[in-house]
Amino acid sequence: MRGNAIINQIEKRFIRKNGIMVLGHLTVSLVRGDNNEPRFAISMLEDITERKKLEVKLRQSEELFSKAFHASPVAISITTLPEGRIIDVNDSFIRIMGFSRDEVIRAYTA
Repeated sequence: MRGNAIINQIEKRFIRKNGIMVLGHLTVSLVRGDNNEPRFAISMLEDITERKKLEVKLRQSEELFSKAFHASPVAISITTLPEGRIIDVNDSFIRIMGFSRDEVIRAYTA
């Protein structure tokens, strides 16, 4: 056999026999023979329902952290360890220190 090529990948909803909806990642690959003619297709279906739910929770958590970070009256910086490189600072940090966000990040970039 010569090999296979992925001919389609999609994410879509599927309904199980019991009526429960799941999210699936469907991959279809075409397998070709020695003469390069299609011999058969292989379909793989992965249930990604839980992964998608976790992605939503992670996105919500990141949004909540971002809101708290930017709205805090306390000066906050996000710094790498052990380099001490500043990745971001909030508005209170800028107001208290008198530098722009870009100036702070540029000054503490390794």
